[in-house]
Amino acid sequence: PNFQQAMYEVPDASVPSGTVVQVVQAGYTLGERVLRPALVGVSKGGAKAAPAPEQS
Repeated sequence: PNFQQAMYEVPDASVPSGTVVQVVQAGYTLGERVLRPALVGVSKGGAKAAPAPEQS
C-alpha cells in the first residue's frame, strides 16, 4: 500500500481479491522514498489469497 494507489476494482473471479491486475501509471521511487505511487486497478470478487504453507 505504500507503493501503489488503487484507482478502481475489476471484477475477476480467476485471481484472489485485492490482487493488482492493471497498472494505469507507473510509480517512481528514489532509494526507499516514494516520489509517486503507482496507479493501479485491483481485482474484486475472487477467493481470498491462501496463506503460504510452512515447510518443516
